Amino acid sequence: MYFILAMLSFIIFCMWKKYDYVYLLYIISIIAIPSNSYIENKIGVDIYFDVRDIMAICMLVIIIMNKKKYLSFNIPQLLFYSVAFLIFLISVAIGIVNDNRFLSYEIQLYPFLIIKICAFIGWIKTFKIGMSTLIHGFVLSSLCYSIFTILLYFFGQNLLNEIYGSFYGDIWNSSGRVGFKNTTVLLIINLFSIYMIYSQKRIVLNSVNIILGSTSILISQTRSIIILYLLILFVLFVSFIIKSALSNLNSRTYLIFSIASFTIPFAFLIGFIVFNTDNLLIDSVKSRMFESNGGSLDSRKYTNQYNIGMIENNIIGDGLGKEMYFLGSNSQLISIDTWIDNLFIYILVKFGLIGLFLFILIVMIGLFKYIKEAIIKKNVLTFIILIAYVPFIIITTFMTSQLLHSQQVYITFAFLFFICCKEKYFKNINQNVV
Repeated sequence: MYFILAMLSFIIFCMWKKYDYVYLLYIISIIAIPSNSYIENKIGVDIYFDVRDIMAICMLVIIIMNKKKYLSFNIPQLLFYSVAFLIFLISVAIGIVNDNRFLSYEIQLYPFLIIKICAFIGWIKTFKIGMSTLIHGFVLSSLCYSIFTILLYFFGQNLLNEIYGSFYGDIWNSSGRVGFKNTTVLLIINLFSIYMIYSQKRIVLNSVNIILGSTSILISQTRSIIILYLLILFVLFVSFIIKSALSNLNSRTYLIFSIASFTIPFAFLIGFIVFNTDNLLIDSVKSRMFESNGGSLDSRKYTNQYNIGMIENNIIGDGLGKEMYFLGSNSQLISIDTWIDNLFIYILVKFGLIGLFLFILIVMIGLFKYIKEAIIKKNVLTFIILIAYVPFIIITTFMTSQLLHSQQVYITFAFLFFICCKEKYFKNINQNVV
């Protein structure tokens, strides 16, 4: 049913040339719908049959048929893409020679990743989707996702085993943990809402999104995300307080915005403490954050050490499809899969040192671009994003592999990268921090 409704809406919007609506439909279908490999495999929705992949292919075809200039590269970009493609081909060849067990899956994974990113960014460029609409799409998606997770937490505890499977269901069901890959992007989207409040656009909607998004982050009980989210808010708060003190112009505006940006995300906590006599959520988060929970960290440590020790050739890698080994906190092998929760080690194993260097280069280019836009050109939006950029990268690369294996995350990262590298498409982000 979802497939039919989504594709029908997509076709109607395209026929009516409602290109903004197509963008909204696509981004909501990616971020608003919880991503969970267990339930997706259970109902047969995988890489071979995903309405979002079909929409991306159709979008790419429409972009090409639109006969507008789309592919334009300068020499450094062309050199970079050529080297990246050559590394990919070498990795495929090594995977074939080594007869890597997950080669067929990963050969299909990366083309779809490229198609979805190109379709998303290409749609923005071709049809000149405005910044307000772009951010609004992310905010609406976040709002839908947050509402779903909150309802699931309060009314769907009995469904957690069916959603996560028996392994994670047994682990998380006792604390009522409701977490999906989508939660990671709330770090960025909540900051989009803070920017929109600063710009005095859709203040009520974005305030509600911040409150619900913060609640969704809390009920995920993901310690790294919660800690980094609080750190981001604190740094943002201090930055604007200092700016308001040093500024001779609009100091009151900065002061009000600073206080609001820091206090709004915590308003829901007061509600839970006052109205929830059992304090179920607060107690479960406190247990998760402060009691002895070193198992996941031990598991990551043993997993990382084991996979680094398995590397046979760290110059060119062991090839695409190389299996990765996931170990538990007792250093015992739990499963063999295509990836582990460390993207740097994943890339080193599959693509070697050269592939790892190119990946780090992409991340650093984005960081330097944001520093330039935020510090030198004094952009409000890029300044706000800059504060979250490093924590976002840490969570999606060092703590997980979501930057390559979660379309919610890599689409969001592609959008962030596009903002800082293609600022000419977003004239209205050039509001100065005066």
